[in-house]
Parts: sequence; C-alpha cells; structure tokens
Amino acid sequence: MLPGRPPQVTFGCKADDKTCQFEFWIGKVESFYCALDHCTSSFQPGSTSNKTVVDCENIKCSCVTGRMLCGEAGSVGEHDNVLTVVPNLQDSDISEFLDQEIKGPANFECKAGSSCTFKEPAMNNLIHDIFGDAYITLECKSGECLHYTQVPGFVVRGDFLLSPFTILMT
Repeated sequence: MLPGRPPQVTFGCKADDKTCQFEFWIGKVESFYCALDHCTSSFQPGSTSNKTVVDCENIKCSCVTGRMLCGEAGSVGEHDNVLTVVPNLQDSDISEFLDQEIKGPANFECKAGSSCTFKEPAMNNLIHDIFGDAYITLECKSGECLHYTQVPGFVVRGDFLLSPFTILMT
C-alpha cells in the first residue's frame, strides 16, 4: 500500500502524570500524533513470557497538515472505497476523522518475545479500512516500544528500580 514509505509508530509514556503519546509516521515523516491521558499499567508475569499492558481512558489526535493521510494530494482519497468506508473522510485528509472519532479508550499491550499492539476502537476501524489490519501491530524488542521508566507508576527508590518492566527488561 505504501511502497518505499513504510508506516511506523512511536509510543511513550510519562509515569508522573499518567500520560502517553503516540505518533504515526509514514516514510520516516510524521503524519499524525495523539495525546493519551488517565493511563494505568499492569504487568502480568507468565511461565514462558511476561506481558505489559497500558490502558488509557482518553485519546486526542491531530494531523500534521500536508502530510500523508493528512492532506497530501492523493494519499487517501484515491484508494478504492476508502472515502465510503471511513466516516468524515474528505479527499486525502483524515484530520476531521481524528478529531471527531478517535476518543478512547486506548490500549497498548506488549508480550516479551512477541509483537506489541496499539488499539483504539475508531482507530482500529481506520487502520482496517485503509491498511487492512485489525489494529496497529508493533514489532519491537523489550525497551524499544516503551522504556520501563516511561511506564505510568514507575518509581525509583534508592538504588533499586521498581517497575512492571524490571523482569521484562532483563
């Protein structure tokens, strides 16, 4: 769908204010970004793999004007049936859709040794309609998607790090 312009995602959180940020890039150029709040995290140890989950109540997204999916000529509107299956989509711009439809809740889930996912109901529909995927999948190693110091609730005490990622990061 995007020859020579691979989609990428960055995701990070600030533990002290329980917020996260999400950026969607195409061909190493940022297309849109999102701010998430009221985020909580959990860690689920397993016998063969550990899992970390970040849930956020709210998400607010905005386009970078003139970028792919956000007004760049032909970036969305010329794909078959995209305008009819994505509500509020006009020409090659998802700005209004991001503003009106993407509200939350959102979920980031990462299983050690496996892929990570980012999910939000309306964004899942958009990703499905444009790219054919059920949600955003992130292929990364421990610490590449979300560093343990960015997990909401992360605390440094003395010389010890207390975090749900402590086991995952080793």
